[in-house]
Amino acid sequence: GDGIYCSKPDVVLENLHGNANPLCVTLSEDESILMTGGADSRILLTQWGAADDTGVVPETCSNSIPFQAPVIAIASSKNLVAAGSMDGSVKLVLLRQISVQALVDVPIRHAKYVKSVAFYENRILITASADGNVHLYNIRVDLFNEDAPLQVSHWKSLHLNKPVECTCLYGSKLYVYVRETAH
Repeated sequence: GDGIYCSKPDVVLENLHGNANPLCVTLSEDESILMTGGADSRILLTQWGAADDTGVVPETCSNSIPFQAPVIAIASSKNLVAAGSMDGSVKLVLLRQISVQALVDVPIRHAKYVKSVAFYENRILITASADGNVHLYNIRVDLFNEDAPLQVSHWKSLHLNKPVECTCLYGSKLYVYVRETAH
């Protein structure tokens, strides 16, 4: 880089997950909701943009979604949130404003902890795990009918011989980094 880096925080979120560490974070597409996953096995949804003049955001959580294990991966796309945890489970959350409209367990559970979750065009969910698998799911949601169910179906899987460390979507391409590979 050019040697310029942040040396002072603009916003401080103290004790957002109590005494537990926050492990992942993302903002909603319109940057109105901060979503964090933590070692306390919860996703917290917090109104964003509520910082005062000192840069401190009030320690109020608008919604809390419990998991069975620490949440270590989170992603959002439009009004969907996906989160993966250390027990290999992935949940998909449909939001209306900051309230949870639907909470769905993704059909295939990973055998080890989920390292990455991502959305492609708000209709494909990608999950990757230390078990060496990458799963892709079709997502169907009617954004105009609040009573319509959120539908998730498995589409395809990639089976790799080592743990997946991370994924990256660039345009329409999915890049997967597998442990102990240099390319």
